[in-house]
Amino acid sequence: DTSHVGVGDVHVMSSRVIQNGLGLYWMFYFGGDGEELANAPAGAPTRGGRMSIGVALSNDGVHWGRVEGEHPSGAALEPAEGESFVGWPQALRLPSSGDQEESWLLYYHALDEASGRFAIGSAVSSDCVKWTRRDGYCLTAGPEGSFDAGGVSARCVVRKGAELLMFYEAVDAARSHTIGLARSADGLSWERIGAGPVFSPSAEPGAWDGVAVARPWVVPMDDGSARLYYVGRGAEGAVQRIGMARSEGNDWTRWT
Repeated sequence: DTSHVGVGDVHVMSSRVIQNGLGLYWMFYFGGDGEELANAPAGAPTRGGRMSIGVALSNDGVHWGRVEGEHPSGAALEPAEGESFVGWPQALRLPSSGDQEESWLLYYHALDEASGRFAIGSAVSSDCVKWTRRDGYCLTAGPEGSFDAGGVSARCVVRKGAELLMFYEAVDAARSHTIGLARSADGLSWERIGAGPVFSPSAEPGAWDGVAVARPWVVPMDDGSARLYYVGRGAEGAVQRIGMARSEGNDWTRWT
């Protein structure tokens, strides 16, 4: 992570998890080294493009220290063979029962070199330091002509009742960015909800988010509704802003 770092997720852990006194706040972040990435996506920087995922700890949420991962670089998760990078991590605690050891899932997205498209993968851990990658990806690009045919990337996984929902950034063949939705009962196997995005760029002329919407983050509310925070981009190109949409009550597939 000598070139840059970015935050993926932060958790405040309970004392049950922290048995070794390492810290109360856990940050899952991604960073790039100085290596040049030969097959970077269009418009993306090549230096620092080969990203890995790291873990940092803090007692106060202000001062942080890295946790050395098992890889020689110190990362907790590095790109596998055939991947250009792994990044934008999100950690999810899985329910435990009885004497079953508590476990966590780490979601991330990678650039698959064979297809040249983004895909979403996952890894599992019992201590949030050592992660075991699950075989294959849990969500990949959609079929030709679909809204996510160009790949799936940054995502937010949230619980809703008995199932998990994944709001994910989707790219079509023309590189248009929208937000799609998938569901899962166990956090491992996922199926898309609907054939199109649940949130798209604004149709209003000159809208600040009229070209692309991306990087979803969903916050459930006490009344059963939810708020969707996202990054939007308009016709001015490189300028990005943060927006917020509200679900139509308990229906998290419709947003205004």
